[in-house]
Amino acid sequence: MTDRRLVALDQRSHGQSDAPQTGYGLDVLAADAGSVIRELGLNRPVVVGHSWGGTVALEVGATLPDLVSGVALMDGPIASMSERISWEDASRMMQPPLPRYTSFEEAFQTSRQMLGEAWDEDLQPFVTSGLRRDGDAWVLTLTSPVRLQILEQLYRFRPEVAAAAIDAPLLIGLAANDIAMRGRKEEGASRMREIRPDAEIRWYDSRHDIPLIRADEVATDLEALARRAVD
Repeated sequence: MTDRRLVALDQRSHGQSDAPQTGYGLDVLAADAGSVIRELGLNRPVVVGHSWGGTVALEVGATLPDLVSGVALMDGPIASMSERISWEDASRMMQPPLPRYTSFEEAFQTSRQMLGEAWDEDLQPFVTSGLRRDGDAWVLTLTSPVRLQILEQLYRFRPEVAAAAIDAPLLIGLAANDIAMRGRKEEGASRMREIRPDAEIRWYDSRHDIPLIRADEVATDLEALARRAVD
């Protein structure tokens, strides 16, 4: 595989980025990503997003086409949620209590259990960068009010519309081991094939955190996407 420059963006309220109380519309988040691309002098990169970040990647590809050469969505929404469930039901379903940890080690143990054999100590900075001190505990940099704003944007987002507007190679990665959502993902994938027959839809033998669990496979697929973008 050729050498590639990799730039990881901490979105608002994540990692070391600022955490404003408002400003989580997809237009704003896409503008954030666009600013990073311009400020760093990136030459039409492939934009990759996981989960919520996948919606941002689609929005960047759809609304800022001159800045990107390809788009990859990893286990993000691929079907409009608002067409099958009310916002009231969706907001209740998607808001489990945010975790509180007594120590970094407890946070590491939680991630270790989620990631299984993919966990290693090199992921500890990834975990700690998403935590802040709150009294005698460590909590996520993401707060409940901000999470609610993000969830509402996810609920109202129409990935089919964004995907149709992207004039660049598109990779859609889906977690095959998410049994509860497998049927809906297959329906969404079928719809995406109709809208974007040129898109590559890839099922990974993985849970939701595909980039961490199947890092080598994702890297290979992104290299292939980058080559398609050049071609």
